[in-house]
Amino acid sequence: MGGLTPGEHHGRVEGRCLGAPLDNEQFWAQTATMTTVPLDLVADLLEFVGPSGRPYPEVLDAWRTSCPRLSIWEDARALGLLETTAVEGSDSLVVVTISGQEFLATHRG
Repeated sequence: MGGLTPGEHHGRVEGRCLGAPLDNEQFWAQTATMTTVPLDLVADLLEFVGPSGRPYPEVLDAWRTSCPRLSIWEDARALGLLETTAVEGSDSLVVVTISGQEFLATHRG
């Protein structure tokens, strides 16, 4: 998420991107009150990506949607639960972040 320092996030509220970066405490307080993010589907996406990650095109093919009310991929990225890493000579890899692992532990136990 270019331009943000570690621990900063751009969140989404009711489908709108928040303008100013939030620190971790503000971010998680904000997301705790979000009702527009279907958390079970976010957890499904994180489980799909799995502990080893998946190639970016594969994840987008399976999870990208044009429906503005169902933006699981975008929400998971905005929440800092997934990140994309460059892999030399190959497609980028989507991986679950530490925050994503914590999210899964909390929501799927």
